[in-house]
Amino acid sequence: MQPFYIASGSARVFAVYHPAATTGNEGSSKAVVICPPFGQEAIRSHKCLLSLARRLAQSGVHVLRLAYRGTDDSSLWSDEIFSLRDWTDDIWAAKRELKRLSGCSSVMLAGLRLGGNLATEVARHSEDVHSIVLWEPINDGQEYLDSLRRNQEEMHDLWHTKLPSLDTEEIEELFSTRYQRCLLAEIETMRLDTQSLSQPVLVIATPVHSANASTAKFSRELMDKHIESVEPEGWSELDNLEVVWWRPQSVNQVVSGALEMFSRVDSLGWHRQFAHSHSNHSTGSTIDFGDITPTEDTSAGPAYEFEDSFVESVVEIGEESKCIGVLSMPLHGIEGAPVVIILNAGIVHRVGPFRLHVNIARLLAKSGFACLRIDLSGLGDSKPRTGKNTKDERVRMDVREAMDFLQSEGIGNNFVLLGLCSGAYQVHQNAVSDERVIGTISLDGIVFRTLGYYLRHHFGRLFNPRFWRNAIKRRCRKALRQGHSENQEEGRKLGEAEYFQVDKSRQEIAGDLLELKRRQTQMLFVYTGDYDDVCGQGQFREMFGIKQDDQIQVAYLSNVSHTFRIATHRDQLCRRIVSWMKDRFQLTTSRNKD
Repeated sequence: MQPFYIASGSARVFAVYHPAATTGNEGSSKAVVICPPFGQEAIRSHKCLLSLARRLAQSGVHVLRLAYRGTDDSSLWSDEIFSLRDWTDDIWAAKRELKRLSGCSSVMLAGLRLGGNLATEVARHSEDVHSIVLWEPINDGQEYLDSLRRNQEEMHDLWHTKLPSLDTEEIEELFSTRYQRCLLAEIETMRLDTQSLSQPVLVIATPVHSANASTAKFSRELMDKHIESVEPEGWSELDNLEVVWWRPQSVNQVVSGALEMFSRVDSLGWHRQFAHSHSNHSTGSTIDFGDITPTEDTSAGPAYEFEDSFVESVVEIGEESKCIGVLSMPLHGIEGAPVVIILNAGIVHRVGPFRLHVNIARLLAKSGFACLRIDLSGLGDSKPRTGKNTKDERVRMDVREAMDFLQSEGIGNNFVLLGLCSGAYQVHQNAVSDERVIGTISLDGIVFRTLGYYLRHHFGRLFNPRFWRNAIKRRCRKALRQGHSENQEEGRKLGEAEYFQVDKSRQEIAGDLLELKRRQTQMLFVYTGDYDDVCGQGQFREMFGIKQDDQIQVAYLSNVSHTFRIATHRDQLCRRIVSWMKDRFQLTTSRNKD
């Protein structure tokens, strides 16, 4: 697996190349570009698309996964995307790069959800795309946006406090992702259309019940195939999307369907013949992209710059685990400042919930602090470690190797660890065991319920009508759902990895904190009102008997969710972290220099 950045016009997109397994497949001519969905669907489906890529590569197929600009590890933000043309340009760039790496003259495009629709538009104008696999594509853009709006409204409606809408004339926030309204206008007119394509198409989807169901059925003899998905639940409901992590049955369907498609292409010679017929079917797009073929030169690069303030590059750490990370390096850093290392939150890969970790890392880099977002072994794109070590032992080895790597590269000798939930627990464990850690940022980390917690928590609910209203609504929603599928249960089990068990008593944790204070370790603790076991800023002192001072800062964000779902809440947290880093380490560094 080879992660890197690709130039796509003025943007840089993150991509991962999975070369075909060599055993018995030397000189493989099969290649697939995997086109992901967008927003929260992309973050939740990272695990299943990684599984898909690995399975295809093991079957002798060259695979390239990409992240469009404004998503994942790529440049820009979601509200900086003004047209679907930006994302089709990224697919063109990925397609060219995969052909260069694999030596294949033509490729298959495989797209999930919105990625399938984008792949269809690129294929319509391409003479080097021989087939298309669409996994749960979007049949109607208006229905897709309506589902996102329903999720956004439901999320706000069930919040413990009323949240104001922060939409503007230019930007709308849908399911925690900001969109330009001009981009949404393009998506709204989108309709799935494969009738005018020259290439054969495979569609894997749940039964379509909308008024546009006919668009998902195809009639071109021998060209198209429609398979009903084994997953009964779709992607439009909040409850279903929350457990979309792996979908192993669907991955099996896509793998077998793609391999069958390669056989069909080879046996019928479409990879040689479709280019001739392509010119007769170049006007079937339901969106006016014009000539969507990019003219810019595209080449792979090891890193890219942001506004002349910092550079990001992919790093691989460790001899055995090969942990994958993205390093954000300021072009004008603070001399002697510690390097920030951000750990995984649960099983979410290194971008963090709702791309929170990317936001933190880039803002820190702009402020002069180097920052590494790392996938610990067995998470995200990193391989699992072998051996019989416990989870805590594996994490300690990963973090130690990351610090060793940063030291050996001359990037820094001291470190600040940052983590959310289970990541915050690992931050504490590693800070105690390694004296190179001079700062910790713990987001909803280790807590113990106190008498004050029960008084504030229960009395607050007793006189909060919104709490009782939401409790009734949640019970009604749960009663209306009919059972749970195997996929939902599997998703919930995977999601439980976000939770953690503290193997120390309250007194032992308090002792650890006092030891860290003795070592002059700077500590920031941030708790949210959505975190079940904490209620009120004073609970920290109640738990550990330690007051706030110059070394220990505690913040309680009463209206914020555990995973920082609202964009303004993420911005608020990032500003607080950067301010704390500057106060604690920029001044300290300057004094040391003097």
